[in-house]
Amino acid sequence: MTPFETDRLRLRKPRLDDADFLIKLMNDPDYYKNIGDRGIRTREDAEKYVRERLLPSYEKYGYGIVIVELKSSGQPIGFSGLVKRDSLEYADVAIAILRAHWGQGLATEAARGSLEWARKLGMKTVFGLTAPHNTTSMHILEKVGLKKMGELLLPDFPTPSTHFRIDF
Repeated sequence: MTPFETDRLRLRKPRLDDADFLIKLMNDPDYYKNIGDRGIRTREDAEKYVRERLLPSYEKYGYGIVIVELKSSGQPIGFSGLVKRDSLEYADVAIAILRAHWGQGLATEAARGSLEWARKLGMKTVFGLTAPHNTTSMHILEKVGLKKMGELLLPDFPTPSTHFRIDF
């Protein structure tokens, strides 16, 4: 299943064979700093994360996190997509790209694609959430049209997140 494609990217539903890539991404120092430690250390941890955290969103909501691949090579470089949190009314756009692929506009392209997917799904509003120190993600969210709303404290998060919103 390919939820969507952009000029340079293919964004698809996660699979169990993404485990090795997810270990690499989710243990990157930038991921820890900006998103957090999800406890993914082994292939088994990553497969369980796909089965129990990523895929159920598709069953429940019809959308979720997508793996971001370069169309030219099929190489996974990050994830994007839409996350529905129980504590929020609307889904939020997600983005995490490996540092080796920063500075090429790929994160912005993936975020735009995720928002286009949200429109196709009939969503009228999408949030964006980021750590208050993550100015790169804030810039990307603003670049794709989200407006900064302030701070929001989510359950199970130790500090507030910077909250963005777009209405279609």
